[in-house]
Amino acid sequence: MRQRVKIIAFSMLAPMAIGCAMAAEDKPGRYTMTPTEGGMLKLDTATGVVSLCSRAGAEWSCKLTQDGETTLRKEIEGLKAEVEVLKDQLKTTEEIAGLGDPDKGGSKRGVTQLPTEKDVDQAFDYFEKMVKKLRERLNRIESEKKPGTPL
Repeated sequence: MRQRVKIIAFSMLAPMAIGCAMAAEDKPGRYTMTPTEGGMLKLDTATGVVSLCSRAGAEWSCKLTQDGETTLRKEIEGLKAEVEVLKDQLKTTEEIAGLGDPDKGGSKRGVTQLPTEKDVDQAFDYFEKMVKKLRERLNRIESEKKPGTPL
């Protein structure tokens, strides 16, 4: 019986172990190189940009192909447009929140200042008046209550 359990457990765990081992294999790098007559073509598999790499003496240098430059320029333009949108959103948010530099058209409304001692005293006085009124009302209700009636 124990032997049967071991066989079943092994048959279930073996495929999992093989799957983990296959997942741990090295993935190919970001760049792939292809030999050409003039040197090597380098493909960036993440962005799709192609560069032509050539040897000048002992040094290798890579230059973007026209297609690669176009791709990068489009990406740069898209990022610039996104930055402008984000700047506008930030400016709008600062205006709504009352933040910003007063010298550049912002307001001081958003500047948080701690309350003064006078402000704290006024708040406590107001709270004390509220508690006093509540106590007076409860006492009045208690005095108006008839004996034997629930509150």
